[in-house]
Amino acid sequence: MAELRWYESACELPSSQGDEHALSGVFTSAEWLAALERTTVETVAARRYLSVVTAGSVPVNLPLYLTEASPLWRAYEHEARVPPVWRDRVVFAPSLYSFYGPITAANASAVAGALTMVESQARRWGAQAVVLANLTEPAVRALSVQRPPSAAVRLDTSYRIELGDSAESYFGTLKRRDRADLRRRWRRAGERGVLATELCGSRGRPRLAEFLALADASARKNGTEPIYDLPTLNEMLELPGARLLLAERHGEALAGYLAFAYGQCLTLWSGGIRYDALHEFSPYVFLLYETISLAYHRGWEVLDFGRGNGTFKSNHGASPVPLWSLFYLAHAGDPAIAGLRRLRERLSAGGPHA
Repeated sequence: MAELRWYESACELPSSQGDEHALSGVFTSAEWLAALERTTVETVAARRYLSVVTAGSVPVNLPLYLTEASPLWRAYEHEARVPPVWRDRVVFAPSLYSFYGPITAANASAVAGALTMVESQARRWGAQAVVLANLTEPAVRALSVQRPPSAAVRLDTSYRIELGDSAESYFGTLKRRDRADLRRRWRRAGERGVLATELCGSRGRPRLAEFLALADASARKNGTEPIYDLPTLNEMLELPGARLLLAERHGEALAGYLAFAYGQCLTLWSGGIRYDALHEFSPYVFLLYETISLAYHRGWEVLDFGRGNGTFKSNHGASPVPLWSLFYLAHAGDPAIAGLRRLRERLSAGGPHA
């Protein structure tokens, strides 16, 4: 039998939150959830946290965000070429900015029971829908059996590299062509004066605006509005283990990651690049090489490569983790279902419900 308890703030959550060995890693930590309370990139009207505790298990702290606007959601609509799906506020659990939600197949039964409480809270807020976001395929299968959703959509895919014992073991997983190209581009960039810089915590603050310009350029190249803002990046840089990784030349950033070290995993949460430097300096490839070298030096076992640019990441040894979201509409006849079906058709090739 699961014990369910509401919390009003992330600082009140059980201290056992944030299993460093779980796929969700940093995104279920109390520190991450507290930082999200202070961010501004999404317009959140209200938030609550439902802690689900089953005997002998780590608490599952499920954040609920009554969301009025999310640039990342709009980016998905843009990618799928669908008009705005929502006419009203929606409860996202968790935020789309968390790569992985806290729900796993192992605790799907407990969370399915808790969903009744989540939907009750959503009704009190007057929300149009509840979105259980960023679920792995086993969790989607288990939850869908117990609580069938109005729709299931694979919105995104994240990519992870299991690093192995040594850098040579990583390079050995690559095709000869890709391995040679990675080393050649890294060597050529270094010969042309490109350097790698790691700025941990507040040391990265003076370079954040420069990094944000790179991230914005990447978004605009893909035809979407920027999905980050400076206040949000400032808050994230305060997280334990946060760091800014840059490829720079003559003091000018050419590519960068905002990353989090948590347990044995380094997560590349956001990134950007100067596209006019791609041909001459290969800054993204250079920074990847340097980041993998840094991971081995620090003893990290997993590099979470993040979302997007799947072909490049797969070619460089990353395995895909499809991320599905389950949608529970407040009203069965809601016309939003048509937009969700179009999202599914255009974003969700394959998967547990295909």
